[in-house]
Amino acid sequence: MVPLHVIKEEPLNPKNPTLYLQNLNERIKIPDLKNAIYQLFSNYGEVVEVHAKRNIRMRGQAFVIYREQEEADTALQTLRGFMFFGKPLRVNYSKKESDVTAKMRGTFEEGEKAKREQRRVQELKLKSIKQKKKLIDKLLKMRQDSEDMPLGKRGGSSRMGIINEQVSNSKLMVDGLTPGTVTQMLQSLFEGHPGYKDINHVVQKNVAFIDFDTDDFAGAAMARMNGFTFQDGSGEKVTLRISFAKK
Repeated sequence: MVPLHVIKEEPLNPKNPTLYLQNLNERIKIPDLKNAIYQLFSNYGEVVEVHAKRNIRMRGQAFVIYREQEEADTALQTLRGFMFFGKPLRVNYSKKESDVTAKMRGTFEEGEKAKREQRRVQELKLKSIKQKKKLIDKLLKMRQDSEDMPLGKRGGSSRMGIINEQVSNSKLMVDGLTPGTVTQMLQSLFEGHPGYKDINHVVQKNVAFIDFDTDDFAGAAMARMNGFTFQDGSGEKVTLRISFAKK
């Protein structure tokens, strides 16, 4: 728990009718929390709106929007360190003006809100790309480790008898996939093998088909990767079951 004297000595942001609350009790249901915040802060002026969400990014935080700056000032000075559901409130001015305040002042621009939403979407896309790249890099390292391992110790070696009994084909069928297996992951595992041409990932059936230039290239890739194990995007274990596709 943050000491009370530390909370009261925290530096303040520039004044703003919107207050930023931290250190809220996360066990309280959001509707109950918003209502309690509204009741408490309404003692110091007209509260226009209370923002609190249950997502991880906003957990333990909330925003209180006042109509007047003086009311926000009074609430901040009075309630810093106030014990609220068993925890001392951390209260500061919000770094940004709320849309509600901007509309009341006549300075709100719809275009700015659209830009913020666009930036948020771009940030989510970038985060997703970084996560996929990290996963692909991990898979590439796992594949390299597999290639460096003596053939007799690779996951596919125990199935060589099955491989030899099949009718060879330049197309491989990869089974044992999960709904969380993405095409980029599979591609990263096979595209470095000699003779690789293309991949067709049938997501609905949790199966993929890998094309190679020749039967020999396909057989070599199968011998190396059959039985290979990794984790999909959701953390579920995937063990590749590879065979020659039927002609």
